[in-house]
Amino acid sequence: MEKPQYGQTLQFEEIAPPVIFQTPKSQIRIASTKNHGIVLFMDNEVQLSSMDEHRYHEMLVHPVMADVTESLTKRLRVLILGGGDGCAAREVFKWPNIDSVTVVDYDSDFVQFAAKDSVFSDLNQRVFERENLYYISTDARDFVENCSTVFDVILIDLPDPSDAEFIELYIWLIRAIRHLLAEHGGVACHVGPVGLNPLHENWRTIQTLKETLRQTFEKETSLDTVYVPSFSNEWGILRICDAGSDEVNATVQSVQKQCRYWRRMMTSWTPDILENYFLW
Repeated sequence: MEKPQYGQTLQFEEIAPPVIFQTPKSQIRIASTKNHGIVLFMDNEVQLSSMDEHRYHEMLVHPVMADVTESLTKRLRVLILGGGDGCAAREVFKWPNIDSVTVVDYDSDFVQFAAKDSVFSDLNQRVFERENLYYISTDARDFVENCSTVFDVILIDLPDPSDAEFIELYIWLIRAIRHLLAEHGGVACHVGPVGLNPLHENWRTIQTLKETLRQTFEKETSLDTVYVPSFSNEWGILRICDAGSDEVNATVQSVQKQCRYWRRMMTSWTPDILENYFLW
């Protein structure tokens, strides 16, 4: 069972004893469930399930990557703040134009687990073994303060901005990464659930983060949404980038073919897609 969040409590039917361990940063609980596959809890909050994590990670990564690929022809440097499970990095490497990926996550014990555990390394496709993936074990704020490298895409994949501490961190990061973003680069960050009462306080958080992005980068923002069954909510992802072409180029098409959810989002609703909707 997940601790109460956003006015609800989620329960999962477990079919085997869970794996539980404590790192210096988090309590980790990995449950085998009947309906959601492998579910990762950190400090009693659901982080992902093997059944549907592709939905969230594809929508975090691919819309902004497609935007930037339209604007830039060079090989791309990508920064992921958070993402210690390796799944966002896995999605980035579906693009053929990647120079390097840097993952910054402060829980090195969990990252080591995700890199070596057979279930998680299969899930992230052994992404931490790639020679052009660089893992840095430090706090996102410390990294951004001390980094001088410029990146073409920056992804913020940290815990939900659901309390004052994380809201302040997100606002600070959005402003601080300005000096790390290349010209014509793109930023995407998840902002928590959007399938909430319009008066819910999370909408104020989303509006604050949207305005911070707009003012910091002087660009309009997009809000992408994706329903994630294991989160029991529609999730929101804000992104900024220069406007690209409306045409879908060959690179984007090749990545779409590797995706399960983003492919459907970019495709017309033909009868065969409707028939197989729940298989995706």
